[in-house]
Amino acid sequence: MHRATGGRQQILDRNKRGGQATEHHRTTVGRAGLSRAMLNTRNQMKIGSNFSQTLRKNLLPFYIGLLMLCLLACADRNTPQAVSEDFIYNYYQRADQEAALLLVDLLAAEKLHDEIARVQAVRMPGQPGVEPPKIEYKQLARQDTSEHQVLFNYELTLKPRGTEATTRNVVLNTERINGEWKVVNFDEY
Repeated sequence: MHRATGGRQQILDRNKRGGQATEHHRTTVGRAGLSRAMLNTRNQMKIGSNFSQTLRKNLLPFYIGLLMLCLLACADRNTPQAVSEDFIYNYYQRADQEAALLLVDLLAAEKLHDEIARVQAVRMPGQPGVEPPKIEYKQLARQDTSEHQVLFNYELTLKPRGTEATTRNVVLNTERINGEWKVVNFDEY
């Protein structure tokens, strides 16, 4: 017979020898069970503690890299170098004239507007574009022509899939207009 009294469970057993009823008091957890439960909890805490320490050690380089990335992203992109590299990324690597248009002014803006008008008839809305070639670039020269103008010469290496790589040279002329650096002209040769 089982009945709960005061947090304890009483179990009546019949003693096989004398047939007398004896009552044994046991707690549901018991002293030994409580000790085991506490040890298990302590071991789990220790394992959890070791796990969190290991996790922190392994994630530390990730967090440092993330911090560096945030600092670079927040860095001043209003420099002739940054504007010219952003233009190369958007115009040549991503083939995104609309994004490149935000970085240009004067003659470069006219060239991009003309190009966008020409390709608009070919590009259908919602139609996936052709995969652009892999493009690597390196700066060959920089010439500060004045306080507000900087000329860059880049070598682009285009690697379309299934064909040989080709090399082009690109000249970018940047100028500070109303406090912002813009690409004002670009030519390939």
